[in-house]
Amino acid sequence: MASTYRPSFALHPGAHLDEKLEELGMSQAELARRTGLSQKHISQLIAGDVSLSPRTALLLEHTVGMPASLWNNLESRWQTHQAAQREADELAEHSEWAAHFPIQEMKKRRLLTKDAQDGPLVRQLLDFFGIGSIDAWATTYSNVVSAKYRTAHGADRSPFVVATWLREAELQASRLPTGPFDLKLARALPETLRRVTAKGSTSSHWWPQLVSHFAEAGIALVLVPEYPPRTKLNGASRWVTSTKGLIALTGRGKRADKLWFPLLHELGHVILHQKRRTFINLEDGRAEDAVEAEADLFAKRSLIPETLESELAAIPSNSLRAAVDFAEGAGLHPSIVIGRLHHERRLPHSHGVKDYCEPLDLEHPHWTVSGIADAHQPA
Repeated sequence: MASTYRPSFALHPGAHLDEKLEELGMSQAELARRTGLSQKHISQLIAGDVSLSPRTALLLEHTVGMPASLWNNLESRWQTHQAAQREADELAEHSEWAAHFPIQEMKKRRLLTKDAQDGPLVRQLLDFFGIGSIDAWATTYSNVVSAKYRTAHGADRSPFVVATWLREAELQASRLPTGPFDLKLARALPETLRRVTAKGSTSSHWWPQLVSHFAEAGIALVLVPEYPPRTKLNGASRWVTSTKGLIALTGRGKRADKLWFPLLHELGHVILHQKRRTFINLEDGRAEDAVEAEADLFAKRSLIPETLESELAAIPSNSLRAAVDFAEGAGLHPSIVIGRLHHERRLPHSHGVKDYCEPLDLEHPHWTVSGIADAHQPA
């Protein structure tokens, strides 16, 4: 995570002035005479009891030879250091707030430094979220707490962990260049997904292609593994700017056939629903809300066009061969059809998985924005 370097210590300007006087062999009394300042003020300045003003900086430039800009910078650094120390002491009182977040997993993902604790840990959390204070965090991320979830019954799910996952997705998306949102291109994405994946290539080939096509339509498509054990998310969608959408997936299930539906469900939200809302797709959700049901229907018809529904219905139950033949004839990846039949319980959940449902290694770099960029570099 990018952050501003700030030394853990600083010296007040008076300490530097004391060293300079010793170097010059000049007493405090003589400096007082040369600057016109009182000896008491010089003594307080060296002790760090008073601030060094811009006027005093000019006087020191004329008397000890160090530029006023240097004295002003020393004072600014000291004041910043003091403010940071006071802030760290204040933030240390909020360790209970920090405990709500998946600290160890964030450190594992290098979103926080390994040794961060107490006040500095709270500060790093706020920096990660791009927020100045805990009150500001509560206000900014209240939309996550009250986001339009797919209804989850009895789920022990932490909004702090959900917010962390979503923020990591936002940071990934910020590194992914996209065009301005184009509704016509976005509506063509389901056909693109069917075409790209039907070629039978592995995720290392079709995922970067999908990311590129979604970017052209103005949608940042990212995959960020969930934070176990308290997220249980499939994906989310929101607008990061008025012209840039975000679809984030977790890869939950770690199989290609389990990725298609949540991807197109979130695309449905981007195309059909309000820009100001955040939609979060839960692993244990049910489409009991009209908006979620609409996104589900969009995903269902996007994976297998409505014109093919009668042929799909004619596939005999428990016939893997017939399902694969239908997929090949329709120009679909077999896992799309197999996943649908699994869901409808017309095919045992174990059938076709080994041969047609690609396992996804979420640790592979091709899922990351930097990995995708490397894949597009000329050889």
